[in-house]
Amino acid sequence: MCYFDCHGIEKPCQCTDSPYGRTVYLKPKDDFRLITPVPRNSDAFKEKFKTCASVERSHKRLFEDYDIEEYKARSSRQRFALATFAAVNVHLDAWVKHTGFKYNAFT
Repeated sequence: MCYFDCHGIEKPCQCTDSPYGRTVYLKPKDDFRLITPVPRNSDAFKEKFKTCASVERSHKRLFEDYDIEEYKARSSRQRFALATFAAVNVHLDAWVKHTGFKYNAFT
């Protein structure tokens, strides 16, 4: 919030309608979100991006698909076991998808 609003003082200038007061955005000389240390079109960047994307997919499977945060595990040992079982299931799912394995117990 604006300093003057926080202290109940009337604003000396009305330069903005924002309740937070005037906003100033500081931009560094080199914005590393746009200009990365490794050029985006290089093979090294593509390999790094593949790694990051695969880790994010794994975390998504653990936290959203298997919902390991919702279990009512009381000890770190139980949480570790649940996370391990979920990780094994992720690998089994990938193996089944990759090999096209079909399990029919009643045939």
